[in-house]
Amino acid sequence: MAKVRLAISFKDGHGAGSHSHAFDPHTVSGGKDMQRTSRRRCQRHFVRDALAGALHDQRQRYNMGLTIHYQLAATGGEAHARNLVQQLRQAALDLPFQHVGEIAEFRGDQCDWNQRANDDPHRWLLIQAGSHIALPVSPSEKRRGVRRELDVLPLHMIAFETQPGHGCEPANFGLCRFPGEVSHPQLGKLRTKLKGWSWHSFCKTHYASNPRCGGLPNFLRCHLGVVALLDEAQSLGILGRVGDDGDFWDTRNLERLTEEIGEQSAMVAAFLGGLKDAMGHAPGGAGAVEAPIAGYPNFEHLEAEGQRLLPEQLKTVLKALEQSNRLRGGAHPDRTDGKSE
Repeated sequence: MAKVRLAISFKDGHGAGSHSHAFDPHTVSGGKDMQRTSRRRCQRHFVRDALAGALHDQRQRYNMGLTIHYQLAATGGEAHARNLVQQLRQAALDLPFQHVGEIAEFRGDQCDWNQRANDDPHRWLLIQAGSHIALPVSPSEKRRGVRRELDVLPLHMIAFETQPGHGCEPANFGLCRFPGEVSHPQLGKLRTKLKGWSWHSFCKTHYASNPRCGGLPNFLRCHLGVVALLDEAQSLGILGRVGDDGDFWDTRNLERLTEEIGEQSAMVAAFLGGLKDAMGHAPGGAGAVEAPIAGYPNFEHLEAEGQRLLPEQLKTVLKALEQSNRLRGGAHPDRTDGKSE
């Protein structure tokens, strides 16, 4: 059974917010009609929490959107780190990537992506350059799969961006040095345990498979290109862990990767169709739900094929969401005053 990675967002005229670890809706901020905004926030939290509970299973991973996760690590001074990044970039230039950017190097406040405009060319690179440390969660949150983390900004970043191909996310590579200690407003000083130089990143290659972007050949070129660059990182002695949703990193089985992308696309389409049906009862309706898979010219075919592949656990969640009063903007079940959140 293919693994499923969620890649769905909600449209909202009041603005966008941050990502959730269990689900990826946009939270709501501001707006003229605060009651409507509060209802929309309630709906998004309900969808997120319901999915978090269903998706949190230590034995299986249900994630939509095939992605490669990777870690790099090195020791030594900044000259050594810079040389390693330069060698990795040269290897990227030798691959059939659509674009390979110049090496960017930032220090101190220059590493804070929050200070960058949305259209800053280095903003996504800086976002991916950051790390995080885990914060405590309550037992009930832990059962729902909720994770709380504190962002840790680099002290020094040396990195470059690549664009493997049309429809694929950028694949960023580099090395960063982090502070040994950070402050939390409630928990005080916290040790980061981040030593030496490191990099934690990911690249969603899934939507390179869109027929409008070149279909399967384009996806394979992008996915295998990222894997080839990770092979180079391994030869340089800086590769840490790799997680490949297509299992190609471990198996090097092209047939298996091809089957995986087909099954995942079908399941994403089926889940999106079900979520749109459920959200059709909510303010904003099905138009409030977006996902790149909806842009595939064969979306309806994929949706139908995915019905037989969608895990029963997700089917149960979709049914519950469709029947939910909270999804329609009703009162919170824990409240007795009849008011919405």
